[in-house]
Amino acid sequence: MSTKKRVHVIKRTDGWVVKKEGAERASRKFDTKEEAVDSAKNYRQKGHDVVVHKKDGTIERWSKS
Repeated sequence: MSTKKRVHVIKRTDGWVVKKEGAERASRKFDTKEEAVDSAKNYRQKGHDVVVHKKDGTIERWSKS
């Protein structure tokens, strides 16, 4: 099993959030999806996979580190 960490960009009713997989709470909240994706890029540079979701929760893209 992989020990890589994943970070998800997820739609919430009041905006978009960046949430580490397994975390209880989101790391940060943003007004737009673009802002959330830009923030998640910092995690990718640290070796995390970034999973970007559509509004309906399905996966739009998965960027592996």
